[in-house]
Amino acid sequence: MVDRKPASLLPDDFSEGGEGVPWNKNLRCKARVIVGQYVTGTGLVAVPWNTPAQEGKPCAVGLELTHTDDEGHEYNPQFYSGGRNVRGVPSEDGKNPSDEGRYIIAPPDVEQDFTIHKGTMLAKLLEETLNAGYDKKAIEEAGGDLVAVFDDLYAFWVGTKPPSFEGQTKRREGATMSVPSQVIEMPGGGKGKKAKKAAKTVEVDEEELEEATKKVLKVVKAMLKNEDEISRADLVAQLNEQYEDDDQLELMAGLVYEKPFKKALGGKGYELDGETIKEEE
Repeated sequence: MVDRKPASLLPDDFSEGGEGVPWNKNLRCKARVIVGQYVTGTGLVAVPWNTPAQEGKPCAVGLELTHTDDEGHEYNPQFYSGGRNVRGVPSEDGKNPSDEGRYIIAPPDVEQDFTIHKGTMLAKLLEETLNAGYDKKAIEEAGGDLVAVFDDLYAFWVGTKPPSFEGQTKRREGATMSVPSQVIEMPGGGKGKKAKKAAKTVEVDEEELEEATKKVLKVVKAMLKNEDEISRADLVAQLNEQYEDDDQLELMAGLVYEKPFKKALGGKGYELDGETIKEEE
């Protein structure tokens, strides 16, 4: 028998990886399309594509993302439902059903092609990913290949409220889904575009915004004492580490990718060259 010991109650001993919904972090993800079945007391498990729903055990087709942060911590997979599996199932080749795949297609007994309904988590994920600076042309060229779109995507992710629509199962109070706020690196390389909107920077008073900007610039100054240049991604990683318990963390991380940040850097003798921050020449 293994000799067990009780869990430590000290915050320094708490684990980080493999738990919870990851957000306020730079994250890289791996992807697969599955049918997920919600089992009370267990959570979501991947099941064969033709698994029938049971009372208390609904099934849905969707995208499963597993996120890894800059420190190498891997989090529990997050499932973005695209609808019930009576409407759609995974496919590896885009034509035939499979238990795990890259595409979502209609089941063999359904005549109409599968479409992603607005109001699903998968629809919101795709909308937010485009807003975060993902190249729309790359999504068009993927031809429905969800794995090609999301596998190896590197972005700053934030938490947001899941969508809701008439007829769906009521989500638990306070439920959160993780979505990209700024694409840092596209799958296969290449930078993301400027985000169409910044995370959590609206409805913030000027005083709070100024305070958050000062904190970010303070970190920039400290980092550039030891380095000739730093990347925005490195800056966000340092903010996550230094201000982990700060209520303004999400605001600060969002500021790094906003247009006013470049002006703020210039006012302190720094410049932003693409994704690189350095002292003005």
